[in-house]
Amino acid sequence: MLVTAISSPEELTVELLSRQYPRAAGSLLRASMVTSIDGMTSVAGRSGPLSGGSDRRIFHFLRAGASAVIVGARTVLAEGYRKDPSFTGDLAEYRNHCGLPETLRIVVASRSGGDPGPFPGFERIVLRPDTTRSRLLERLELEDPAVILCEGGPSLLHRLTQSRAVDEYCITLAFTLVGAGDAPLSPGSLVAPYPLAAASAIVTAEAAHLRLVPRSS
Repeated sequence: MLVTAISSPEELTVELLSRQYPRAAGSLLRASMVTSIDGMTSVAGRSGPLSGGSDRRIFHFLRAGASAVIVGARTVLAEGYRKDPSFTGDLAEYRNHCGLPETLRIVVASRSGGDPGPFPGFERIVLRPDTTRSRLLERLELEDPAVILCEGGPSLLHRLTQSRAVDEYCITLAFTLVGAGDAPLSPGSLVAPYPLAAASAIVTAEAAHLRLVPRSS
């Protein structure tokens, strides 16, 4: 496992992050989430209070390497998502190096077409409970190799975990206690515990940034 300790977000160069979060030879479904020590993903409905400078840098790096982002409808509303985000500086260069278009494709995912909105300008898809990565690639009309980035919220991540669709969990563990909340990282039950293994970690004084993969049986 690759472990890196840093004292400042400025140390998170594209070169370092490319080693910590490498692109796979084939397609990949990554999940990117932040959680408190006691398992909450938001404070007063927003993830921002749990996110520091290093988390924001990693968040934008993961976006820069993604073919598309899928995100739940309620998360789009709560976090104030913008459509067609673009990149500057070293992240724009990295995205170009990955052979990706200048702007990032954001797709709003829901269990039905009746989720709260409106979402003008956003793509919409309805995900079945048994959605796999290969089916998601087909729905998004993406060709191998592609990186799909799931940015939550917890309900969408839980559904994709239930169907074993996620290849990597990029989790920021913020060293913060929130107390009781209504947005736990895992909001539902699983058929059985789902063991993960750490592939890499970046540690700061405020958080641990973990790349976790399903553990081989």
